[in-house]
Amino acid sequence: MAKYKTEKEILPIKLCKGLVEICDRINRGEPAYLVNDSQPFPQPLHEAFEQLSIKWILRNGKMRHASILNLVEKARHSVETVEPDFC
Repeated sequence: MAKYKTEKEILPIKLCKGLVEICDRINRGEPAYLVNDSQPFPQPLHEAFEQLSIKWILRNGKMRHASILNLVEKARHSVETVEPDFC
């Protein structure tokens, strides 16, 4: 019988797949993420960020930040201010 993975097991897999896609892009000389795209990160990484955001928000019922994606976006803008060619 096939063993079905739980959401807890799938999250690290999505993170790894997304990070591998980013590494592949970099190795091909492409940007790590798509700057002007509505979804700049690979789909598995985007889904993992969303899951982490929900878990983080629900852990104590208070929303400290809108989402992890917003934190990543803010960090990216901060880095690009210092190093414009970062993407």
